[in-house]
Amino acid sequence: ARVRFDGHRVLDGVVRTAAQAAAVNAADVWLPDGGPVRVGDRVHVRVDARAARSPLFANWTVMIGDVQAAVDAEAARGGGGDDDWFDAYHTYEELMKFYADLVDKHAHVRGEKLGASLEGRDIIGVSFEAGGAGVADKAVFLQSGAHAREWIAPAVGSYIATQLAAPNATVRALLEHVDVHFVPMLNPDGYVYSHTSNRMWRKNRRQNAGGSRGVDLNRNWDVKWKTAGCGGESSQTYCGTAPFSEPETAAAAAWALGLKQVRGAAYFKMAYDLHSYSQLFLRPRGYTQEPPPDDERLEKIGELFVDAVRAVHGKRYTNQPAWKLYPTSGTMRDWAYPGDDHASIDAYVTATVELRDTGNYGFVLPPSQIKPCSEEIWNAFVVMLQYVVEND
Repeated sequence: ARVRFDGHRVLDGVVRTAAQAAAVNAADVWLPDGGPVRVGDRVHVRVDARAARSPLFANWTVMIGDVQAAVDAEAARGGGGDDDWFDAYHTYEELMKFYADLVDKHAHVRGEKLGASLEGRDIIGVSFEAGGAGVADKAVFLQSGAHAREWIAPAVGSYIATQLAAPNATVRALLEHVDVHFVPMLNPDGYVYSHTSNRMWRKNRRQNAGGSRGVDLNRNWDVKWKTAGCGGESSQTYCGTAPFSEPETAAAAAWALGLKQVRGAAYFKMAYDLHSYSQLFLRPRGYTQEPPPDDERLEKIGELFVDAVRAVHGKRYTNQPAWKLYPTSGTMRDWAYPGDDHASIDAYVTATVELRDTGNYGFVLPPSQIKPCSEEIWNAFVVMLQYVVEND
């Protein structure tokens, strides 16, 4: 049976007391990304009907008045007609068929199975090599679907894939020089579960020792693992029993490192991990406030990204170091960024891109926003490809 959210609300407020912090941490924290929250934090939290009436939240702003109604509305189509793929969210099975068709139709698109999830579903990698396999000496690594409930991320990923598969002349010229390697669905089991059972599921479906379920796949990468922003087993940010303890992250990392080994140490130039929500370009690093050595360049490239997003539909994304939002460790972003403390693909620009919106819908973004959100991110992605072609 599907979990229902009747009477649930998403509230926005600042945690002022320890009692509030405890109540928020016992509920479903939407912002900051999975919690855990501390006194002083600005949060978005989903609470049930009883908690919503608690005096603890008396002066908080209601962001979403009825979560179940938002979930129901999300299941409808966006209005572009039945033939428009980008007019609805899709199941794991539909996405796998979509990528299989893309590979079949386009000679420069290659698909491979990277491994299997805990429940045996395929984790696939899709490569776009317009210059021919093994020709380009530069690449971008892209990933979506780490967090199950962030449905907009794999939706936008499929739009980027469509554009890369059938590029216009400008993009085709760029793709002669730069490959794109994409993991479109890192967390198949969680994503399926978010469709069939619990729309708000975030983690994978690992059976943890204490009886709870799930590891946060964006806390499981081998970079400063478990040093910041990781909660206990039953929390939304549980980082697993060891770096790459989860087959999903292990498969994606092994693929990227394997490509680097074959194609050269300087092959990967950029790496982007698509998530939602908040409209952010989060650059390294999440585990320290110490700016990385080339922070100036990272900041400049982040500005190019957010300017390119804004040029399409006027949406404002914020470019900032990840730690400013909340401390995190074991993220794909920081793993892909160079560091002498971990095996990495050593991309000079890496970012977690938090997609629409800023909380009016949160994780249940209406399907009518899939296309505009995709268009603005695609525009920024093209600007990034241009940067890679024109720079070292």
